[in-house]
Amino acid sequence: MGSGVKLNDSRPRTAICATTQNNIIMLTAHNLSLIELASQMLSLGCNNAMNLDGGGSTAMSLADEVIYDQGRAVVTAVLLVDTVSY
Repeated sequence: MGSGVKLNDSRPRTAICATTQNNIIMLTAHNLSLIELASQMLSLGCNNAMNLDGGGSTAMSLADEVIYDQGRAVVTAVLLVDTVSY
């Protein structure tokens, strides 16, 4: 059955990765296929990446700044917290 999402469907995407330098990159894109997302993550230096829920669930904020918002509530989130500052 599957999710019904095909590799070439272009839609909002969210992904997270670790680079070869052990940096974390979180990416939100407006309109990419899964193949284009993988290519984008590789071009950013990712060596391990994960596609997160996309489509209407795609949203991103940094501190108090909204980076990408689809205007609907998102009930789950991946949070990166700087514990050194606390």
